[in-house]
Amino acid sequence: MRVQDGNIVAIGGLMQQIQRDGSSKVPGAGDVTSGLGGLFKQGSKELTKHEVVVLIKPTVIHSDKQWADDLERTRDRIQNMVLPELRQAPPK
Repeated sequence: MRVQDGNIVAIGGLMQQIQRDGSSKVPGAGDVTSGLGGLFKQGSKELTKHEVVVLIKPTVIHSDKQWADDLERTRDRIQNMVLPELRQAPPK
């Protein structure tokens, strides 16, 4: 794969999909086989999707200063992804 400096490339991912079917009923009344039994039952369906995507951003580093600046920007981006109440001041 070839990519220009600083461009982001998606190289793959994983997806998981889970479906859950549930039901509940009023004891006794939900067991009635006639049409009235359906009035005392409840059904539910739940669909959950999880996806993980791998992204790569190559960066060519030409100097020590550029390296330090890039690390600082990366640290700031990662801290901004964390919930505000979990943020801490960076170590000095």
